[in-house]
Amino acid sequence: MTPRKKASPKADAPESTLDRLLARVTVEDAPDQEDAATFAVDRVTRTVLVRVNPDLVNDEARHGYRLRGVLKLVLSGYAAYNNDVARRYGRFDEGLVYEQAESDALMDLEPLLHGLLPFEAPDAPAPASED
Repeated sequence: MTPRKKASPKADAPESTLDRLLARVTVEDAPDQEDAATFAVDRVTRTVLVRVNPDLVNDEARHGYRLRGVLKLVLSGYAAYNNDVARRYGRFDEGLVYEQAESDALMDLEPLLHGLLPFEAPDAPAPASED
């Protein structure tokens, strides 16, 4: 048997899963809303629209809301199932258990995502030189 060579990464390598998920999250300004951020998950197109109030949200918080949108997208299938069961059969204790589990998952996974994709401040303009 001849040993196999490891595939070398190509310059045009496909996007990572994280990049594909981030591409499905859109963040837009909504200065007229009262909440700092709202999330709308579209199960059909598998996208998330995050609307933020720019008066209440700075760049770092905007980044955090975008990452939370990724997590909501990942968990959206489970949430949809839970909502369908509740709509069909009524509300059970299991639905409340799911909601608590989703909340716990968001709290546990969000720091992990922040570790993988830390906030990078936008480049500040260079100070004007005094000549």
